[in-house]
Formats: sequence, C-alpha cells, structure tokens
Amino acid sequence: ELNGEVTVTVETGTGYTVSVPPSATVTVEDDDKAMLKVEIPPVSEGEIGGAKLTLNQAATRPISINSSWSSFWTCDFIVCPEDTSIVQGEDFRTLDDTEITFEPGEITKTLRFMANDDSAVESTELLLFYISDLGSDEITLDPSTPFDHDDPFFTGSYWFGYIYDNDNPNNPNITITPNPSPVIEGETATFTVTATPAPT
Repeated sequence: ELNGEVTVTVETGTGYTVSVPPSATVTVEDDDKAMLKVEIPPVSEGEIGGAKLTLNQAATRPISINSSWSSFWTCDFIVCPEDTSIVQGEDFRTLDDTEITFEPGEITKTLRFMANDDSAVESTELLLFYISDLGSDEITLDPSTPFDHDDPFFTGSYWFGYIYDNDNPNNPNITITPNPSPVIEGETATFTVTATPAPT
C-alpha cells in the first residue's frame, strides 16, 4: 500500500496554551513487499502462449524484473522431463521483450511466445521461463505460485511451460519418388506416391 501519515493535534483548553503549529505529523512508510505470481498455461502448436505475471498490489514506483525463455540446453544443468527437447526459433519464438517493468499502477504483465506449428508427430515439448532477478527489494515471489525450482546455480527461479503436439499419429506420412530417373525425352515419367501407414 501507499505510505501514510498520522497527525496529532492539541486542542485549545483551560490552564494551558497551545503552541503554533498546534499539531505534529509522522509519516508511516509501508514495509510490505508486493508479491509476484507467475502462471504459464499449456498451449498447442500454432497457438500463442505466455507467462502471466501478476502483482498482488499495484506498483507505487517502477519495478523491473529480468527474465528469459530457455530451450532444451538448460536441461544440461537442471532435471527436465524426458523427451521434451525444444529448440528456440524452430519450435517456438518469443514475441515480447523479456525485460519487464511494472509502472506505477500496473499489476499485470504478459510475456508472449508463439508455439510454431509443424507436421511432425512428437512428444509434448518443454520450455523454461526463468526469472534471474526481481530487480527490487520491494517485491518477492508469491508463496502460492507454483514454481518448478529455485535453483542456486541460476540464482533465480524457473517455471516449465508445455507445448502440446497437434499432429495425429495415425495420419499417414506421404512421400513421393520418381521411378525411374532420369528419363529420356519422349519417354513416360512415373512417380510413386507412398502413404505410411496405409490410410484406414
């Protein structure tokens, strides 16, 4: 909350005199930290996802937060679920600056990413949202926010985001090959189209 003031005034009475000014004021500074909550709903390929950052109270002065999105290389240093490798730029791309500033009065920021669509059948992919520095001693993580790790290696906290595959594994993969190649002018060119597995 905002800082406040307490004012005490001496009223005029009998048997004493009141000096000027007749009142005194003390400023009461708020010592409660704003709490930050992070939410990353899962998305499917072709959709826009994001990390929603919410303060439990509006900022009274600019608050900056340093964050980043990371891909599979981070799993060299932390424990990630199996078969969740992802490549930034190929499987997803960021849409917003990861240097966040809550201006006075703001309580919500969203950092978006695009989950790139492809035709490959693959496992659920994992990306990491990482906060390295809250940037102010006026803010702390909301204890109710589910973060995946508070890692001393990174001196920060990270959350998993999930991208679901939208390709049907039962759909056949279509390939086309020439047979034979090359051909001579005047001959018939033949192409073989193969569906694997066969359509049902």
